[in-house]
Amino acid sequence: MKLFVLYFDIGSNFGEEASLGNLLSFWTGSDVIPPGGLNNLEVRYLGESCLLPQANACFGILKIPTVQSTKEQFFKSMNTGILYGNGHFGQL
Repeated sequence: MKLFVLYFDIGSNFGEEASLGNLLSFWTGSDVIPPGGLNNLEVRYLGESCLLPQANACFGILKIPTVQSTKEQFFKSMNTGILYGNGHFGQL
């Protein structure tokens, strides 16, 4: 969870990497804050066989991978999933 909080806090500062707007769009299907606010968004953890994040935009659920052993691996996985999965309902 610490890596996700770090990613969420500084994710928009990595140049061509995924921005917080990309994350919100991946997570909710929209690039604006949902009517219920951010408090209604949920984070879940994926099993060890999943390498990329997934989202259930209809329910505001972001599922993050837990298999990466370094910050760099986690950020790369999150950025890849968010950038290439956007517009695909959180699935690649």
